Amino acid sequence: MQEPVYVKPVEDTPPGSGASIFSLIVTAIVFFALGAFMAFIFQGSSDDDALPSSSVEIARAVEATFVALTPTATPLPTRVPTDQTLAEHNPFLGDEDAPIVMVEFSDYLCPYCARFHTETLEPLMAHYDGLVKFVYREYPIIGGQLSADISAAAQCAAIQDKYWEFTDLIWLNQISLERQQVTPELLEEYARTAEADVEEFNACIENGTGFNNVVVDYEAGRNYNINGTPGFFINGNRFTVGAAPLEVFIDAIDAELERMGITPPTGS
Repeated sequence: MQEPVYVKPVEDTPPGSGASIFSLIVTAIVFFALGAFMAFIFQGSSDDDALPSSSVEIARAVEATFVALTPTATPLPTRVPTDQTLAEHNPFLGDEDAPIVMVEFSDYLCPYCARFHTETLEPLMAHYDGLVKFVYREYPIIGGQLSADISAAAQCAAIQDKYWEFTDLIWLNQISLERQQVTPELLEEYARTAEADVEEFNACIENGTGFNNVVVDYEAGRNYNINGTPGFFINGNRFTVGAAPLEVFIDAIDAELERMGITPPTGS
């Protein structure tokens, strides 16, 4: 089997927020200066005029120090053209021409992603019958190579139009999918249970087709500065990163439908 090379996972600090080494140096300087300053206050000084005359002035002096030394963070883009949030290989649910395109960047080892898929997705799609196209994109940042291997297997199932049957098994069994338990044999068994052609499934993994699709999605997520999972776009608008209840998704989708002149559905 060709050994895929996994791209380094996303770090906690999103791109564009300032170099981490520089931030550490700046923080060290600030705290050293503040420590020396406070020691000077408590120990006294022969020149009283050199000290701020009130706690307000001390606060202002500290604030000015932080403002001067902290780099300005680059804001994350909030809008991406809808067609650029998609790739041809992405599996989707709903009407292909639905007015709302909801894209999720997700990791199969992310517990919040599992919660969305096992609790929220089905009622959301039922509520917006025909109005939402839900698209899944691979973003393996939780479990490193393990997440990437599961993602590649999911993409190989998707090639046979068995993506949703295969990944339902992943989400439902996520808690038991510890690192030592996820093996090629287990993924093959999931493919068999999903009624995929196992020989074709294994060949897809061997030739790297599934993994290549994962890399395309991963690089897109990096370009969009997605620093956590699940991360969503609704018609190209960055929606949220992390867990959110069904009502939050409904509010966001209703607002977009109204903006488009479409009356949102009522009821639950």
